[in-house]
Amino acid sequence: MRTIVKREAIGAGTEREEGVVAVVVALVAVLLFVFGAFAVDLGAAYAERRSDQNSADASALAGANALPDIVSGGSKDNAIRDAVAFAEANLPAPPEGWSAAWQSCVDPAHLAYTNPSYGECVSVSAFDTRVRVVIPTREVPTALATAIGISSISVSALAEAQIEYAFGADVLPFAMTAASSGPSICIRAGPTSSQPCSGPADGNFGTLNFTHFGNAAMGTLLQCSGDMGNSGRLSRNIALGIDHALSKHPGPVVPNAASAGDRTDEDMCEAGGDHGSRPNATETQAGLRAQVLDESMLTEFSYMGRDIPGRLRQFPNDWPSTWPAVTIKGYSEDNRGLWSFMPQAGDADYAALVTAVPACNAAVVDTHAEMEACLTAHAAAPGAPLLFTRDENVDTVPDLLASPRFAWVPQLWETELTSGTSGPYHFQSFVPVFLESLRYDCKNNPHSGVTCTSWFAGETLPTLKGQPEEMTALVLSPSSLPPAVLESGPFTAGVPTVVLHK
Repeated sequence: MRTIVKREAIGAGTEREEGVVAVVVALVAVLLFVFGAFAVDLGAAYAERRSDQNSADASALAGANALPDIVSGGSKDNAIRDAVAFAEANLPAPPEGWSAAWQSCVDPAHLAYTNPSYGECVSVSAFDTRVRVVIPTREVPTALATAIGISSISVSALAEAQIEYAFGADVLPFAMTAASSGPSICIRAGPTSSQPCSGPADGNFGTLNFTHFGNAAMGTLLQCSGDMGNSGRLSRNIALGIDHALSKHPGPVVPNAASAGDRTDEDMCEAGGDHGSRPNATETQAGLRAQVLDESMLTEFSYMGRDIPGRLRQFPNDWPSTWPAVTIKGYSEDNRGLWSFMPQAGDADYAALVTAVPACNAAVVDTHAEMEACLTAHAAAPGAPLLFTRDENVDTVPDLLASPRFAWVPQLWETELTSGTSGPYHFQSFVPVFLESLRYDCKNNPHSGVTCTSWFAGETLPTLKGQPEEMTALVLSPSSLPPAVLESGPFTAGVPTVVLHK
């Protein structure tokens, strides 16, 4: 009996365990089905989401491709139309139809301009540089998940594309007016002034405040405010040039009055830092210490954890022969005179130039005074051959563009400067210049006024004391420059490219 009772007890326990296992197996089966349903249906939804993203990318790029046409009569609506057309061509139409889907689409982060016909989900930035597309939400039907009450999964996607311009313009944060005609102008005056830094007619309108839009090629980050002066953006903008495109204001401008075409540098930076925004105005700033001119031109400074070499230390990397240099404060500095960028004896255009303008014979011109005389004579000889065509390294690019002394300076509207306006100041044009001299140890001389020790490019280095106090430049007439140089200017249209922003 004991043995029989024991068998019965064991059998009862086994039946209970088998029942629990059956329940667990059933639960696991349900869970596996649920997970399988999610895997299958989420996979299908992901594929649709990927299709939406591809369509959003293509739509944004299509819209952005239409943006450069706005300057020649196109419109923001054309960009929106092109973006919409790409989306509708690549995705299945929603049940309510595309028109209703666009009009009901909501995008709280839309850009400045929208078209009522397409709701908020296709938009264009205020200054025609970016297109944003949000694909109207679509419901993807489920296959297995309907068994657990999920009949569809919502999918959408967004993309932004912007136009960027390929600019080689090297713009300095200094100002001049049309009265600063040259050939020599003052870019920066010291505490005392002597020719050509004696007053407004010779330039010297102070420094301009330019932000950083962020340019990976130049190592800048987006910085729209703060660090305005002596050891931050200003030094960097002198050493490397401004990191974004600029444009001319059509004018005429009314002092202290805003106009519909105003695009100030800081406003454009805060609007998103698009390289295509092309500001046409900015503020001036005060307080340039001599140290800034020293560090941004000759030595180096630290900015955002990087050591930035002075402008005149930035020699071209691929030059086939020795680039003229001198040593200042232990650093090798550019010392190539402007005359060396003119045709040399043996160049194809040398004879024609010397015949038309004898004062521009590079075989005898080797001083600042002689270079001034050449520029004056060339400007007075309409139709004379171009001056700065030298291409020593035979790369089809004029050597002048490789010089760290070549730059562009914004020319401001004179009516704003003479009226006492507080800014912003608008760019009338941009003037090509060659940074000709740094001036040191400027002091009052009881016999002849103010004297300075000047180091002119290409000439023997004098004994320099202290830090540079003034900087002068030679103005280069457009008629003296090859097309490749002029095409590098900030006033040109540039070559637009379209890139995905997000």
